[in-house]
Amino acid sequence: MLDANPFHELTCIEEVVRSQQDRLLVLQKAREALKWIDQIGDTEGVKYLVLENNGVPEKILLKIT
Repeated sequence: MLDANPFHELTCIEEVVRSQQDRLLVLQKAREALKWIDQIGDTEGVKYLVLENNGVPEKILLKIT
């Protein structure tokens, strides 16, 4: 943006902060959803595939062999 004023700068910063908060929320949900794996203990034979969007996991596919 050319000739940005303080309002434009604030708007830009707010957008970045909101985006980071959204990303953090998605990561927290993913961590919460995977807590049950910690309870299993032995994860040998578990294969997984992580589908990401902009570096944030959206789906984790697990296969137990």
